[in-house]
Amino acid sequence: MSKLGNFIQRKGEAPRPSEIAQRGEPVAPAKPASKTKSLTVKLTDADYDRLREYAHRHRLTHQDVIEGAVLERLKSEGF
Repeated sequence: MSKLGNFIQRKGEAPRPSEIAQRGEPVAPAKPASKTKSLTVKLTDADYDRLREYAHRHRLTHQDVIEGAVLERLKSEGF
């Protein structure tokens, strides 16, 4: 028997997970939207690393962090 024992399994023989783990609960939009639009955000390497670390620590997606920040800004400005 190898050092790895039963750790390695042949292709197709490994059990499948019953549920896929998610990083965090999605942020509920302020208003239900029937359609969504895509945007591109360009960040410096340093700012991207900060976003990545924040999202990781709070178990959120980048989308959730950015969407929450934009909606909060619009709300604070009265829009």
